[in-house]
Amino acid sequence: MKLIEAIPDLVNFFILLDNGQLGYYNAKGEFLLQKSFTENFADFTGELLKRYKTDPDASGYRIAIVYPTREKKQWKSASLALEPDIMRRLYPTSGPRQEEITSFQKRNIEKSIYQGIELLMEYQDESLPGNQIYCPVLYYRRKTLSDYLSVLAREERPDDKSTPVLEVLNFLAPVPMGKRSSEVIARFTKAIYEGVINKSVRKDSYDFLKHRDGSISIDSVNKEVADLAEQAIVTIFGERRKEGFSGMMRTHCSPQTYERVSRWLEEPYKYIEPDQLKFYSRFRQLGMDGLIILSDKHPIFRAPLQTQLLVRDTSDKWNMYLIDGVVELEAEDGEKFTVEAMTPQATTPIASLKPRMYTVTSVTQVKFLWMMDDFVDSVVNVDIERKKSGLRIDL
Repeated sequence: MKLIEAIPDLVNFFILLDNGQLGYYNAKGEFLLQKSFTENFADFTGELLKRYKTDPDASGYRIAIVYPTREKKQWKSASLALEPDIMRRLYPTSGPRQEEITSFQKRNIEKSIYQGIELLMEYQDESLPGNQIYCPVLYYRRKTLSDYLSVLAREERPDDKSTPVLEVLNFLAPVPMGKRSSEVIARFTKAIYEGVINKSVRKDSYDFLKHRDGSISIDSVNKEVADLAEQAIVTIFGERRKEGFSGMMRTHCSPQTYERVSRWLEEPYKYIEPDQLKFYSRFRQLGMDGLIILSDKHPIFRAPLQTQLLVRDTSDKWNMYLIDGVVELEAEDGEKFTVEAMTPQATTPIASLKPRMYTVTSVTQVKFLWMMDDFVDSVVNVDIERKKSGLRIDL
């Protein structure tokens, strides 16, 4: 049985063979050798495989494992589980390092293969700005899930011994940081990212939808709704709309809050999928057109741990929607509590009452959306009016 038959979701993922060749499966299930990359990295891959085979458990080489999903999950694709050391790095916690991973970290061990690879490729170390930290390639050692129970942090289950596993190696592990910016490495990492993540940079409204697979496309956005959304942007943001999202943020936002939040806007812009917005109670009844507009207009912010993001007693017309990580809220009397992404407490904006009643600080690295209330209200109201008028609504 081919690997692609055991794990059908391997299309476009680069695989490193025992002989040092690199290639990937195409949509037809054919394995295509990549002669150019194989030749460019010939000496390099030989050294990588030599070191890894000598000590597979050496730190920094194996960063995750990939395997077919046997249990009911939120995703339907293959699963990816992060190695414990990588988990601690991607989901750090405050205070001294603990031998055991925290409950928060444990909940984030497993992800879809696509989310996991994206997380690894987009990870940035604040102490090493501009350096690519992880470049994931798959490697097959004929192991099964029962060989990696320590990664999964659980007891063995009946299917584990028959579940094949591909290891995810950091292709850059032997490469010093100062040599990771070569042209050929940049081309290779770009090929991995574009082949697997398949995200185009969104420069114009809805442009990104033209390149997406699936049911969502530019044609599915009702022109009347799009026009009304554009009118709202002109009315609310005025000339600031021409300055990109960072410029728009200055509208109805205090200079102090702007300085705290704006620095964490990711460049180039990255976005969540429109249907992910339905996690938040405000958008659960919103039609697909509204979800697409809100997704397209609100890029992702990413802030490191121990960052003060919002301050008590400030007022503005913006709200923070937590996507990933944990934040701490501190009241005037010193009382503190935390909010973790993807939990019931995170379905509403963080510290949304104005003036704010809490100071908000990241406990881990966090991702969030920063949404302008007036624009959100406009999109929601347009959706409500469409429903009343009997126009097509895509739910």
